[in-house]
Amino acid sequence: MITISTLRAAGLSDSQIVKVMEEADAERRERERIKKRNQRARPRDGGDMRDGGDTALSLSKEEKVYPKKEERKKVSKKKETLPENWQPIGPQRDLAEADEFRDHARAKGYQYSDWHAAYRNFQRSPYNARNKPGAPSPAIDEAERAAMLEEFHQAQLRRNANGQGRG
Repeated sequence: MITISTLRAAGLSDSQIVKVMEEADAERRERERIKKRNQRARPRDGGDMRDGGDTALSLSKEEKVYPKKEERKKVSKKKETLPENWQPIGPQRDLAEADEFRDHARAKGYQYSDWHAAYRNFQRSPYNARNKPGAPSPAIDEAERAAMLEEFHQAQLRRNANGQGRG
């Protein structure tokens, strides 16, 4: 710590002493600020943040145990090829669209964990010819569309009654 008597003995003037003392005070405040910031960033128990704080920081990288890639819990469902009996859910704007989707998926060997979601994405895709400007409108009239919708709802009710749900 710098004292005024030390600075006077060094031959500094009063204005120089004031300047040195202000700089020392500013340095002290900066050290305190950094100390507080570092205390917030460190775990309180001295553990390693990557493994929940149970391991001491002094462990080397070789001593720390991390799960192997094969042992990690998988969160996504397993991807599979299109089932032979797959049918889209819900009324269709064009009956040939589902056939095109099936042919395309099988030809390319696609694998998905949710084929119904893949089909909905196919229906919305800008690469689908039905979504391009000037594409012909579907050949289904409003009465046929309503009949299809009613048939779909009836089939859903039968599935729910049998305990099959969606799928």
